[in-house]
Amino acid sequence: MIKRWFDSLVNRAVVLVVVFTGVSLLAITVIGTALSRAELERMAKGQLETTSALAARDLDWKLSQRLNVLTLIAEDAPQSDARLSNGAMALLRDNRAVLQLFDATFVFDAGGELLAGTPSDFFRPGYIATDRQYFQEVSRRLSPIISEPYRTALDGRPGLMMAVPLFDLKQRFIGMIGGLIFLDGDNFMREFADIRVGTTGFLRLVTRNGTVLVDGSDQNQAMTAVDSGTVSMKRAMTGFEGAIRDREGSSGDAIMAYRQMAQAPWFVAAVWPTREAFAPANRLQEGFGFTLLGVTLLLAPLAFWIFHRLMRPLRTLGAQIYQCHTGERDQPVSEAGGAEIRNVARIFNVVRQERDDIFRSLAEREAFFRSLTRDAPVGIVHTDILGRIEFANPAFLDLVSSPESDT
Repeated sequence: MIKRWFDSLVNRAVVLVVVFTGVSLLAITVIGTALSRAELERMAKGQLETTSALAARDLDWKLSQRLNVLTLIAEDAPQSDARLSNGAMALLRDNRAVLQLFDATFVFDAGGELLAGTPSDFFRPGYIATDRQYFQEVSRRLSPIISEPYRTALDGRPGLMMAVPLFDLKQRFIGMIGGLIFLDGDNFMREFADIRVGTTGFLRLVTRNGTVLVDGSDQNQAMTAVDSGTVSMKRAMTGFEGAIRDREGSSGDAIMAYRQMAQAPWFVAAVWPTREAFAPANRLQEGFGFTLLGVTLLLAPLAFWIFHRLMRPLRTLGAQIYQCHTGERDQPVSEAGGAEIRNVARIFNVVRQERDDIFRSLAEREAFFRSLTRDAPVGIVHTDILGRIEFANPAFLDLVSSPESDT
């Protein structure tokens, strides 16, 4: 049945038009989607680079501001062990307004003993911080530091300490003043975590050793290790800056931009899943798909109707030729339709006219031959190549019908 259906030129033409149109639209869809994705990726990378740079700059400024506050307070601190031990709480109380920049503040002596702390809930008399990394580092470096993230002794919440050393008149280390910032607290870290790129994109703050400080996609990720399967994240841990397309753990592909920070050995990662970044291209692809389906459903019957009308003169020509063959038509066939069909009809009419002229000439010659041979005194007979008699004059008939003939 399929072979018989394809015997029709109309059906073949319809299939050809539909296939050509479908392939053309499919090629346009594929090329358009690819170009759209490339352009969207370029724009997304630019947007993420800008976002990560602004976020890193803002964090640097806020960290610098807080270190400057602690440095200024340290300059006004008592400059002896005894005076520091007696005036530590007053030092914090007198600078309460600026110390609101921190979730908690502390003063330690040179031996690491806690002398004062605010709010009062965080003050634990007799607490010794000599085993804490921030105290060891500030007493060794004798310069302001931003500590690695750690779990606080009071409730185990993740936080980091910004600390400034305290000196006496002889520039001997007599203690430190520190400001605690909770990584999950209601502070500028929360503001950082709340920044969104699009709807599902987010920011992540990571240390150079691969510890997550803040993750905008999940607040519970603080103090966890970064995904070791993210290649670009490993590059960022060695100082890489820029935007790249990479795989974001189990969430799938994402576009990521990295920016290193100046105040601390950290970097900002801006993450935007490709399913959202490429959403316009995906919608365009779906639109092209529905368009292709609609065009096919509309074009197939339309093409069939058009080609059926175009081939109507050819069917009429075929019917007229058949009538000429059976003798039902003695007029020339009509020369209608396209140029090709008119040319066929014109050639047929010429050939038919020449044939009629030849038959007419043969008929005249046969009539002339018969008139010459009819009265001939000798017998004349005309046969075909098989010996069948096609014509015999009266003399021949008389000859073969005579009793004396032995033919």
